[in-house]
Amino acid sequence: MKVFYRSHHSDAQGSSVASPAPKASLPGPDDVLRRELPNGITVLARENWSAPSVVVEGYLLAGNLDEPADLPGLASFVVGMLSRGTVRHTFAEINETVEGLGASIGFGPDRHVTTFSTKSLAEDLDTVLDLLAEELRMPAFPAEYIERVRGMRLTALAERENDTRQMAGRAYRELMYGKHPLGRDMLGSGVAGGHPARVVDRVLRAVLPPAGHGDRGRRRVEGRGGSPPG
Repeated sequence: MKVFYRSHHSDAQGSSVASPAPKASLPGPDDVLRRELPNGITVLARENWSAPSVVVEGYLLAGNLDEPADLPGLASFVVGMLSRGTVRHTFAEINETVEGLGASIGFGPDRHVTTFSTKSLAEDLDTVLDLLAEELRMPAFPAEYIERVRGMRLTALAERENDTRQMAGRAYRELMYGKHPLGRDMLGSGVAGGHPARVVDRVLRAVLPPAGHGDRGRRRVEGRGGSPPG
């Protein structure tokens, strides 16, 4: 379906001239570019010239349903650590760069996927995408932020105990799904947050080859046929 409208103005001779019909306000198959990269990533892009910014949204096919039953809340805990520093840049360095550009980078846990997003000016896109790739591919899981995220998680769990709506929703899901993974609580029960060393060990063993602690990010990327972001 195509949507057109016309507005009119007068030219120098006073005759009526039709303005070009604008694009439809909603995305459609006629104005969305679809490309599949050699690594299997599918990219959908749409131009919108009303603002000089670029918004990137995507997801990884791993989420709450993929976490081990004995570590509830693992997915959201790991997502909370992705932006806390990489093997190349500290949390403070990343924040300084992103805030200096007036940009944003975010991550979010979900049942089936892990989402990520960025927003920046067009001229800063390369810098922001490099940082996004680095946070996704080479997170460092620094010990001090593991403890901070753990404390935030345990505080959130304690606050939830006094929230009737959240507790009712949790009880409903448990009754509805029972032992099925869909019955799991996204925030967890304190097990993942209470044992950060165990959580990180489980994550690293899942994504890294056995080796020492030192250059884990580079080994992980190169071991999967890639190269660390520039």
